[in-house]
Amino acid sequence: MREGRQVLASTPQDIAQFLDDFRRMVVQAYFHRRENRDRIEYVLMEVLDNAHEHGNRSLSDCCITIAWRLGPAGLYVSVQDEGEGFSERWSDAAAPHWSTRGRGVVSIREYADQVRYNGKGNKVTVSFKREENMAEITIIEGRVCIIKAEAGGPVKEIIEALKNALVEVGDDAANRGGGLDTSLFVDLTPLNIINSSLIGLMGSLIMNENIQLLCLCGLQPMVRDLLKRFGLSTEDGRAPAGATPEIQANFGKILICDTIAEGLARLSP
Repeated sequence: MREGRQVLASTPQDIAQFLDDFRRMVVQAYFHRRENRDRIEYVLMEVLDNAHEHGNRSLSDCCITIAWRLGPAGLYVSVQDEGEGFSERWSDAAAPHWSTRGRGVVSIREYADQVRYNGKGNKVTVSFKREENMAEITIIEGRVCIIKAEAGGPVKEIIEALKNALVEVGDDAANRGGGLDTSLFVDLTPLNIINSSLIGLMGSLIMNENIQLLCLCGLQPMVRDLLKRFGLSTEDGRAPAGATPEIQANFGKILICDTIAEGLARLSP
């Protein structure tokens, strides 16, 4: 899970800078379809403009608090201003087309997957579902994590989604501290090829002290060959010749299986 929190000065300049940074660091990194990127950017612009203009009355000495979280279900962003709140007057009926008020609230509901306001009306949380071709993450009893590359869509997009999921799991394991017994299963069945950056990311995961097992499943011939060429897999299961002591110490974490079920069956009870 990736998350962040930021307090902005209620100014158009600070809002513009946040939107630009968030677009590059989160939206473009985790959402690959243009229509999804556009609607996320639009909704965030609307809720931030509302917080500044209507909540904080355009007063630059006020603040806007933003918190966001990207998890297995999708992206959640909450925006809170210092205003007195408002009545959600256009929640059930569309605002008149000629109205200068209420249109933003209606359009936010149209483009976000879910919209929630707090009781006071000065905090809104908008959410967006993960894209269908983003990697699926399943966690079992806190110690087994299964990541499946979703079939369909361009190979490059599937690889990027898989990388994002692996980064999310790796960060989560690191943030929770030591003493964990996390077994990570990665199903690569839909992929006929992978790239060097994904292989490098897998290599870094086995160095994570909180990852006790990295099981790679459903390897297509080219993927299997690439893993061998990059030293992440060998015929005898031993670390490749010339590997550093650190790699040698962690290489035993890697397990190659045909299916997730086979890998799970080999876990110690």
